[in-house]
Amino acid sequence: MIVTAEDLAGILVAHKTWIDSGEAQGQRADLHGADLAGANLRSVNLRDHGADLSRAILYKVDLRNADLRYADLMSTDLRDANLTGANLTGANLRSANLSSADLGDVKVIQLGPLGSRHDYLVVKQFADGSTEAMTGCFRGSLQELETVMQQTHAEHPQYLVEYTAALAYCRAVFAEEVA
Repeated sequence: MIVTAEDLAGILVAHKTWIDSGEAQGQRADLHGADLAGANLRSVNLRDHGADLSRAILYKVDLRNADLRYADLMSTDLRDANLTGANLTGANLRSANLSSADLGDVKVIQLGPLGSRHDYLVVKQFADGSTEAMTGCFRGSLQELETVMQQTHAEHPQYLVEYTAALAYCRAVFAEEVA
C-alpha cells in the first residue's frame, strides 16, 4: 500500500493526538505494509505502545532522531534507512532488514532462526554499552537471556548450544566495536 504524503501527515497527527490524550482520542498509527520508501520521517514521534510499521517498506527513509520506542518493525525493510539518533528502545526488529542502515551509536545483531521456536535473536547495544536482547517472548539484557536460556533449555542441550554460541558471538562483536 503506497501512502501519500498527505495521508502520512494525517496518520502522524492522529497518532500524536492519541499519545497526547492518553489514548482517549486520535488513533494509533497503523502503517502495516505501507510503502514509505524515501519518506522524511525525521524526528517523528511513534512511541507509546508503538506504531505498527510491520512489513512496511522504509527503504532509504530518513528516521533521524525519530522516537520509535516499542514500535513494531517486524519484517520491515529498513535498507539504507538513516536511524541515527532514533530511539529504538523496545522496538520489535525481528526479521527486519537493516542492511546498510545507519544506526548511529546503536549496534544491532540479528541471528537465527534459533531455539525450539525457530525465532530470531535480535540484540541491540546502545551507546552507553547496555544491551537489549529479544527472542520469542523474551526481552532483557544479554545476561538475563543467558540466565533464562540455562533454565529453559536445560533439557534441550542442542538449543542451549545454539544460544550459547549466539551470545558469545554478540559479545565478541560488541567487544570489537568498543576496541
